Parts: sequence; C-alpha cells; structure tokens
Amino acid sequence: MLSVHESGAAPWEPLPIRGAGAERWAAHYYRALHARALQREQHWKAKALAYEETIAALWVVIGAYGQQVEALKGRLVFRFTEITEVGCGFISCSVGTQLLRHEREIV
Repeated sequence: MLSVHESGAAPWEPLPIRGAGAERWAAHYYRALHARALQREQHWKAKALAYEETIAALWVVIGAYGQQVEALKGRLVFRFTEITEVGCGFISCSVGTQLLRHEREIV
C-alpha cells in the first residue's frame, strides 16, 4: 500500500553510463519500479471496489425510499378523497378540493 505522503511517481534516477554493475543496477531499479506500480494498481482497484459496493448499497436504499414515497402518495390521495366525499370537517371544502387537485397533478 502507498502512504499518504508518497506521490506514486517513481523518483528519477539517472542510469550509470558505464561500469561493471550498470546492467545489474538497471535490472533492480526497473524491478522495483514495476513492484511500486503493482502496489499502486492494487491500491486503486481496492478503492474502486469499495466505492462500487457503496454505490450498489445506496441504490438499494434509494429504491426502498422510492417505494415508500409511492405508498405515501397513495395514502394521501385516499385521505383527501375521503375528506371531500364525507365532508371537510375543520377544513373548508374549497381548501380540501384544492389540495386534492394538486395531489392528483403530482401523481
């Protein structure tokens, strides 16, 4: 895993121009470079998987809330219909009728 302070980019190091250990040094350098790249890839894949799981869970919650809203809309229309048919009681009939008309436009 990468630390918070690590940039993710490999530090630039010049290759030795000549010498007995130049090829060995280059092999170790590029092997380490590749290992760091694999660590970064694993880190970002794990984060992406966690985000995908969170998004899937949120879609389930949104679906449940949508069903609740639809059920509550139906109950609201039923209550307003009941008020206008039986009598308005404490609410004037014009207000109940306006609320019912508005609710039918929403549904």
